Amino acid sequence: MRRKLSALSSLFEHLCERNAVATNPVDGVRAPRRARSLPKALSVDDAVHLVSSGPPLREQLEPDELCNRAMFELMEETAPGLNEQKLSAKVVEIDLRDGQADGRMTPKGKRCPKCDAMMSPKFGRCLFCGYKDADAVSFG
Repeated sequence: MRRKLSALSSLFEHLCERNAVATNPVDGVRAPRRARSLPKALSVDDAVHLVSSGPPLREQLEPDELCNRAMFELMEETAPGLNEQKLSAKVVEIDLRDGQADGRMTPKGKRCPKCDAMMSPKFGRCLFCGYKDADAVSFG
């Protein structure tokens, strides 16, 4: 139905351009929406199997969490006096570098000294004139 309505609309638009008809009778007619089926619900047995098939969600470490833990343990072994408290303090310090304690580093843009446009903090250069910022921090 939608395709037929589109074809008629295109035909009458073409005829209007050629002055064969005064108006497009299909203008303003909306195509009917497609019927969507509801998602299938899991059976009780499938739900129980899904929940009991693996370890609880927070017992699984993400690869970056695992890598961070390994790096900290290596530093802890080699650097005397390094502990969880110092690590937590450093995490908070790094998190606050963008002015917000939100668990993310949001880079702030700055003005290009060459053309006065906003420089891209993501690329560390001005996208307008190509000026490269020597002290840009990569947020890749």
